[in-house]
Amino acid sequence: MKRAVFNPLVARGFEMVFLPLRNFRLGEIRILNLPESLPANRPVLLVGNHVSNWDGFLFREIQRRLRPDWPIYSIMLEEEIRHYPIFRWLGGIGIHPTSPASIAGALRRVRELRQTHSDFFLSYFPQGKIFPSFKRPLDFKGGIDLFIRSMSPVTILPVGLHLEPMRKLAPTFFLSVGKPVNEEILKSTGSSLEDLVQGELDKLHEQLALHGESWNPSSAKTLTESIPA
Repeated sequence: MKRAVFNPLVARGFEMVFLPLRNFRLGEIRILNLPESLPANRPVLLVGNHVSNWDGFLFREIQRRLRPDWPIYSIMLEEEIRHYPIFRWLGGIGIHPTSPASIAGALRRVRELRQTHSDFFLSYFPQGKIFPSFKRPLDFKGGIDLFIRSMSPVTILPVGLHLEPMRKLAPTFFLSVGKPVNEEILKSTGSSLEDLVQGELDKLHEQLALHGESWNPSSAKTLTESIPA
């Protein structure tokens, strides 16, 4: 398996073409509850539900707003990287979900990154394929704990993703970012990442059902945090 590398020059060239297309094909992107700060000297793991082929690029938008100088890597299907080899230069770490050797290779690459430096993001969609945001349970597949251990100590951001046509032809994307957690918090609270992501989705759905098209959150304080401090 070829080694994933995040090349900032390739990323910049790709986005010169991609961002105008994204802006044309999508409506608004509303990111709620971005944390004001993140712990130093720790990588960041972005974990969310999977609603579209845009999701990985939307996670890139979170990274851009929080730590624009950090690279972002993504766990994705090796088949997709074969079709679009540029993804490997954009940080795509390919896996075959049914191949233990493939998963071991991805874990090894993440450990290499962690041993080299701590300033990177990793995005992960544990559902494994696309489902609507109202699917319950979200049915996260196993394996996320292995990546957490490979990145430890790590800051984890659970993210709920939902898209809605609203009043435009292009869909509006809502991303609700949960409170940053780590392995110790997950153990002490008994919470799972699936629970935390579902909590963000439930809050999004509640506000949209209550306000409909008139809901236009203007600050990160619109939604409450996922778990108590």
